Amino acid sequence: MASAETTSEARGYSANKDQLQKRLRRIEGQVRGIQGMVDDDRYCIDVLTQISAVQAALDKVAQLIMSACAHACSSAWTGSACRPCEQRCRAAAAALSGDRPHTNTRWIGRTLAWASGNTCASRPVSAAIAAQGPGRVWTACPAARAAPRATIQAALHADEVPGLLVAQCLREQLLALETAGQLLGEVQLVPYANPIGLAQQVNGQHQGRFDLRDGVNFNRNHPELADAACAALQGRMGDDAKANVRRVRAALRDAAAALTASHPAQDLKNKLVQLAIDSDVVLDLHCDSQAVMHLYGLTPQAELCAELGALLGAQAILLATESGDSPFDEACSSPWLKVQEKFAPYPVPLACFCATVELRGEADTDHALARQDAAAIIEFLRRRGVIAGSPAPLPAARCQPTPLAASEPINAPRAGVVVFHQEPGAWVPAGAVVADVVDIDSGEVVPVHCVSAGVLYARIATRWATPGKRLAKIAGTSLARTGKLLSA
Repeated sequence: MASAETTSEARGYSANKDQLQKRLRRIEGQVRGIQGMVDDDRYCIDVLTQISAVQAALDKVAQLIMSACAHACSSAWTGSACRPCEQRCRAAAAALSGDRPHTNTRWIGRTLAWASGNTCASRPVSAAIAAQGPGRVWTACPAARAAPRATIQAALHADEVPGLLVAQCLREQLLALETAGQLLGEVQLVPYANPIGLAQQVNGQHQGRFDLRDGVNFNRNHPELADAACAALQGRMGDDAKANVRRVRAALRDAAAALTASHPAQDLKNKLVQLAIDSDVVLDLHCDSQAVMHLYGLTPQAELCAELGALLGAQAILLATESGDSPFDEACSSPWLKVQEKFAPYPVPLACFCATVELRGEADTDHALARQDAAAIIEFLRRRGVIAGSPAPLPAARCQPTPLAASEPINAPRAGVVVFHQEPGAWVPAGAVVADVVDIDSGEVVPVHCVSAGVLYARIATRWATPGKRLAKIAGTSLARTGKLLSA
């Protein structure tokens, strides 16, 4: 083991030594506190929270030392005599990364901050943002990146678990591709997007769709950044499309960075948008109760939605420009559409493709299916230039995109036992009986008909209905619903 260097030579961080020592003493006290928590058998999440806080504090110390060293080196060496500077900076970078190989894959296991009074103080529930593999990457200058970035998150509705399994398969496949030198861009993988929902139990049953604090859906009310971005872009747009994309990205990053929250769930939503807003591709992995593979996307991005749908074998692709209540996917993609409309004389490509991927039903947790879905997502990333290699031929599409407004919700007319006549994936003709609702007092069997023809892409998993309960959804073409288009 090499010994540490102990000369009296001043170091780049020497001028800030007092500040660094204060931080290190504070960290030392935190570590002693963790020891006490372990001695007292404290709740594991609380212990992990404090460990993550220590890791974040150490990262800050490392960044301060790295910054000071780099500044000192660049001040001391200029012109043709810059090789020692280069060597010193490389040594500092190696020390910060622990001599681990570079990785373009972020494995993100913490995005939560808890409310404290009227402010939200960071309180992670697992490890700090870090790679669970060969190293850690921090993007120094996202706007100048040469290759595209993708963000993939799983289980924003925390009880929709197939995405959690697909995320594990994605991690394995991405790391293998990186080892082979095939990863060209950056992939940020959030293996569980909602630690709040993962921790929620009601009468022993997992409840991860709604925040128990106020009953709000975790995939609603995500921050809308378009107005702030448009205000910042006034008088700055030009005729160069690429330059406009850079300007829009910067404006969206600034708008996201300025977000505030008054409660944990909103802070979680802010952090997820902050993480994804600078990406070229964003995939939000969900599932339905009992369902076939289906997607939600932005109407002007129908072609990309169809491509992703063909790769995944989707049987329904539902498009809208605004579905209501600001779900996560639209929080990432629709600002580009609104900026494009606001600055119509100037070229503004829709530079962020975001889709919600519904990975069939809640019970469809199968290793083979998960590997298949992960491989399809990898192929989509290859087609976007994130991964090297020639794209494989696109499979034949199993459906064509249809308007979300034409999707027909099938609702129960009364309370009773539900008996379905149609399976997920079935083509249902207009006027067909989708289900019966059996009245348990009279025994009356009430058939429930659909209005439009289309694929029944999802239905409930339970078999007791209350009046008005949504029983199933059909991807039709003849309806034109308005208002909020998504279920609760």
